[in-house]
Amino acid sequence: MEKIIEGVCQFRQNVFEKKKALFEGLRDHQEPKVLFITCSDSRVDPSLITQSDPGELFVLRNAGQIIPPHGAESGVGQEATIDYAIHHLGVQHIVLCGHTDCGALKALLQSPTAGMAHTSALSKWLYFAESTKQIADDLLQKAGCCEHDHDLSHGYQGDEAYTFENLDKVKTDAIFMKITQTHVKMQLQHLKTIPSVARAFASGTVKIHGWVYCLHSGEVWLMDEVHDKFNLV
Repeated sequence: MEKIIEGVCQFRQNVFEKKKALFEGLRDHQEPKVLFITCSDSRVDPSLITQSDPGELFVLRNAGQIIPPHGAESGVGQEATIDYAIHHLGVQHIVLCGHTDCGALKALLQSPTAGMAHTSALSKWLYFAESTKQIADDLLQKAGCCEHDHDLSHGYQGDEAYTFENLDKVKTDAIFMKITQTHVKMQLQHLKTIPSVARAFASGTVKIHGWVYCLHSGEVWLMDEVHDKFNLV
């Protein structure tokens, strides 16, 4: 915590003073144009990635940037934040941003007894990404990575042990990138079941974007829904 407290002091003395006018303008209102939905992962910093100032992004974060479909009891908090962004803040864009090396996706692909043990809460939460898991199973099987065990670390331990380590790293990264992109697309489908989003999207007052952020390169890939692909910014 010492480093964190020191950072607060540096912020007050250096950063805040330089941007005092900006913060003064944000004293009693905010007008963000973008709702940015992303993972809780400490390596993903929306403001840093987009070079945005305070007040420009309204951020919703959770494990795996999962959006339960409308009506799901576990999704009330997520939906409330989204409703507030649309109805009260008037955001014009919603970005749902996944990222490489996502721990939630790795947990999703693992069996309950493998590597990262599933807590009850985590298991319930990952249920809302089950569609991603089904598609990922097919991708992994085609790549020869699994049959019964979906642990990305250990793979299928049967007559022949298949692991990501057994594959060329380029192929491994490509498979996980495809899974990550699929997850973003599935969660965007859930997002559109929320009434406030459906209305705003249908009327054209809100545009929806799917992104994937690459941790090791800083690259951002944008979903092209028309051509069903992701393009590098």
